[in-house]
Amino acid sequence: MDESYPTPSRRRPGPGGPGRPEEGVSAGRAPAAPLRAAIRGVLAIGGLLGVAWLVGPGETPPPPCSNAIGRHPGLVLTTAMSPDGRRLASGGYEGSIRIWDVAGGDLATVLEPGDGPVHGLAWSPDGSALAAAGSAGAVTVWDANTWGRVAEMEGEPGRARGLAWSPDGTTLAAGCLDATVVLWDAASRRPRAVLRGHSGGVNLVHFSADGRTLVTGGSDGLVGTWDMPAGKLLRLHRAGVVALSGLAGTPGGDAFATCNIGPGVFRCRPGEPLTEGTALRGGGPYVALATSRDGRLLAASTIDGAIDLWRLATPRRLATLRGHYGTIRSMAFTPDGRSLLSGGSDGAIRTWRVGDDDGPGAPDPAP
Repeated sequence: MDESYPTPSRRRPGPGGPGRPEEGVSAGRAPAAPLRAAIRGVLAIGGLLGVAWLVGPGETPPPPCSNAIGRHPGLVLTTAMSPDGRRLASGGYEGSIRIWDVAGGDLATVLEPGDGPVHGLAWSPDGSALAAAGSAGAVTVWDANTWGRVAEMEGEPGRARGLAWSPDGTTLAAGCLDATVVLWDAASRRPRAVLRGHSGGVNLVHFSADGRTLVTGGSDGLVGTWDMPAGKLLRLHRAGVVALSGLAGTPGGDAFATCNIGPGVFRCRPGEPLTEGTALRGGGPYVALATSRDGRLLAASTIDGAIDLWRLATPRRLATLRGHYGTIRSMAFTPDGRSLLSGGSDGAIRTWRVGDDDGPGAPDPAP
């Protein structure tokens, strides 16, 4: 697995420095002096913050807000939203885990695992624990009330990267650089099974909402689907010739995968072959993916620091959001789908308002 990271692109920072709105734009406010252009019945609205909304006839866009709530000293490698949407955990290349209060934007605490860069984070379904995977491969579980270490998963994990809890909280899955997926029993902290099928490191793992399917993505360009809890390999899908960089799922069981130099986004449905480009036409290549909890919205980040926001039912690109100064490696929606938080190679944690009563996060109109 390539563990090198791109250098943030150089852009003129605003008065608040990198990761802050540029000059002329106040944090949390709509871009000033928007530029409007009509193209074939679609109105494109852009502003100094670098946000472009695509508006169809009769539609009114909400003003998207971007605010840098805090920073890491270095690159942000991973983020995870707590189940109740009140806290965001972010892991940095410098080795810290930072816990943010989503509503107030305050830094609640800083954890120092002492295991090098933090590559994976996952909250338990009840929000009582946070699992973290460090550079040396150890998987540590933290108590989310006291922030004390409560467990270190036993057994050689093969240098864990991606993490995911089963919906019932009994299993913690870890994708590892030795091409395996380790399933830990949460109670005993011991490996229950080791899944083999990939030919390269596994850096992405995702459980379906019902817990019956585990989806994995690896540096071999393959997407694996596994029957759970048996751990039986159902299918390996070829999604590219390079490492997959993003994986996200919906409540309906669909999974989406992407690689940052590949041809696009792939949709994986249970029991069906992998399909390319059917979800997002005209977008990409993308680095990271995130879906809203209701499965209506998908956020996809580009290597130059933009985020495309898609409505999956149509499918249609709703907006392009800009505010980071380098690659965005991880994103997370709040449970209500109204806000998106992102972490980039500029070290910034940004929050975006992506839905309100009239915005893209609102329910689709009745047919």
